[in-house]
Amino acid sequence: MNPLGDKRPKYGPKEKDVRHCYQTAPLSGDELHNLARHLFLARGHRSEVLAFQLLFEAMTGLRRGEAVQMRWDATSRGQFGFIERWKYLHVPREKGGVAPWVEIHPALKDLLLALKSWRDRRYPQSPWFFPSCYDEGRDPVEDGALGKALAKAAEVVAQARRTTHGLRAFYVTVRRSQGVPDQIIACEIGHSTGGTTLVKAYGGVPKNWYMIDHPELSWMPSANQPPAWAVLAQEQTGDNIINLALEQDGVETVGKAVGKGKTAVVAEVYKSLWEMVGAVRFESTS
Repeated sequence: MNPLGDKRPKYGPKEKDVRHCYQTAPLSGDELHNLARHLFLARGHRSEVLAFQLLFEAMTGLRRGEAVQMRWDATSRGQFGFIERWKYLHVPREKGGVAPWVEIHPALKDLLLALKSWRDRRYPQSPWFFPSCYDEGRDPVEDGALGKALAKAAEVVAQARRTTHGLRAFYVTVRRSQGVPDQIIACEIGHSTGGTTLVKAYGGVPKNWYMIDHPELSWMPSANQPPAWAVLAQEQTGDNIINLALEQDGVETVGKAVGKGKTAVVAEVYKSLWEMVGAVRFESTS
C-alpha cells in the first residue's frame, strides 16, 4: 500500500482546455474539399498524396494507421485495400475493431477512381494508395505527415484547428445527419463497444437531427462546386498550355542562351497567358 497514494496532486488538463475530436472536424463538405484543394494547389506529389488521404479518411472513418496501409495489389478479403465488386473496401481493423470492411458509397467511389487515375500517372509502380514521394512510392506515406499538413492548411482555410481524428469525427457526423443510429455507425468505424463509446468520443446527437427536416451533411461540396481533385485536371491543362507556349515561342531556347533556363522565364510566359490559364487554374480559390 502506498501511503502517499491519496496525497499526491492530481495532474490533468482543465475542462476548458479539453478539445473533443468533433470540435476539430470540418464543418461541412465544402470546408473538407477546401482543405484538400489547398493541399492540391500547394503543388508537389507529396501534397497531392496528403490531399487524397485527407478526403479518404473523412469518407471512410478509418484510423490513420489503417488508411496508410491500403494497397492496390490486394487480391482477397482480409487484406488492406481489397475492393470487392466496388461495394466493399476491406480493411483489417486496428485495436481489435469489428467490421473489417468499409461500404463504398458514391462519393467514396468517385474518390477512389480519381485516386487510382492519379496513382497510375504519378506512381504507376507503387502498390500503395498513398505512396511516399521520397522513394518513388516503394513505401507508404509517413504516418504523421497528414496531421502536420492538415494543421497548416486549417490555419489558412478554416482559421481553426483541424486534426486527423477530426476527419474520423466528420464521418460520424455525416452519418448521424443521414439518420443512421449510433450503434450502426460504431460498427462502420470499427468500434467494438457500440454506440456508448461513440457518444463519449464524438459527443451526443444534436437535437435538431432528430427532427424530420434535420440538415443532412455530405462528403462532397455544394452542388455548384467541383470536388477538390478537379484541380488536378486544371493544373495539367494549364501546364500543357505553358509548355506549348514555350515550344512555340522559343522562349526556352532564348532563356537558356542568356543563362536563365525554363524556370526563370516561365513567369514571363505565364503573365501573357494569365487570362487564359489563370481563370481555369484558380477559379476554385477565388
